[in-house]
Amino acid sequence: MRRPASLLAAALLVVCASGCGSSNDRACGPVVHDPLDPGSGVHVLPGAPTPSYLVDPPTSGAHQPGPSIDGPVRAPIAPQLQVGVLEEGRVLIQYHGVSDADVAKLEALDSDQVLVAPASSLPKGTEVAATAWVTHQYCRAVDVGELETFVSHFAGKGPGGH
Repeated sequence: MRRPASLLAAALLVVCASGCGSSNDRACGPVVHDPLDPGSGVHVLPGAPTPSYLVDPPTSGAHQPGPSIDGPVRAPIAPQLQVGVLEEGRVLIQYHGVSDADVAKLEALDSDQVLVAPASSLPKGTEVAATAWVTHQYCRAVDVGELETFVSHFAGKGPGGH
């Protein structure tokens, strides 16, 4: 009797190892809808101190008006400029600590709807952050398919979206 029980236990272990927790294999976490930052609609003058935001990287809040930023960008973008990009209805994809090959994959996503830029830092365990107006998704690795899905759902959704 012990033998069938141990075979059953081994079979369950194999099934669980191959299927249990498979959602943890995804490179990107869930899409999160953030509350509207109370500073939304407030303009920040060039040279003014950087405002504080509810979320890092910000998804709404005070922003610095100015011309649209074209990319891909090679240097981190100030938070008050990031919010301006999102207000336009664009998606901002930022990365930190990824390989040159992954940077090239991300930069291939850059378009009139998407701006790609490095980040000076991202939340712990995050290599890529996709942000749109009041929405974000953090990824622990580059997953072009997940990022394309994020863009298709959230591009054009900012209050000044095109």
